Amino acid sequence: MSNGFYIGQGLRSDLERLEGDTVSALIASLKRHGVSEAVINQALSEVTQQ
Repeated sequence: MSNGFYIGQGLRSDLERLEGDTVSALIASLKRHGVSEAVINQALSEVTQQ
């Protein structure tokens, strides 16, 4: 396998982690703005079922 495969795989992992951090930050912000945990969980369920 070429080094490009490993670089691409690492980049993909970094992007997934960044997206996870962004989602966590969004959830924390929504909670600070008074959005209930139940509403956040429902929204996450809808998004992940697609």
